[in-house]
Amino acid sequence: MNSKLFRKVERALEGCTVGAKISVSLSPEEGFGRHDPGLTFTDDLDNVPEQFHHLGAQLEAQNAKGEQPTFVVTQISETTLTVNANHPLAGQTVSFEVTVQNIRDATPAEVRSGEPGATGHSLQ
Repeated sequence: MNSKLFRKVERALEGCTVGAKISVSLSPEEGFGRHDPGLTFTDDLDNVPEQFHHLGAQLEAQNAKGEQPTFVVTQISETTLTVNANHPLAGQTVSFEVTVQNIRDATPAEVRSGEPGATGHSLQ
């Protein structure tokens, strides 16, 4: 399991003991980024395969840079369908309320990588 935390949350947890409670708010820039209107597209419903004609349907498309963002169907009207590749929390300030329930030493792989949840294995 790879459990990446936002850096601001990690900093707030440093030095905490079991039972400690922290509250952290992240701006869009610190969290899920600003909403990018360039990642939202609307097309005629007739141009979209039937299998994507429901809210929440996901599809991947490759852009000119070779990236493959996942688009989610977010709106359907009688004639159009809208997809969005922004994170659902993009553009929002998010808040975390955390209670430390357990503390353990980092594994050797986590120490080497500097990342929690690191296993030392790579998938290639």
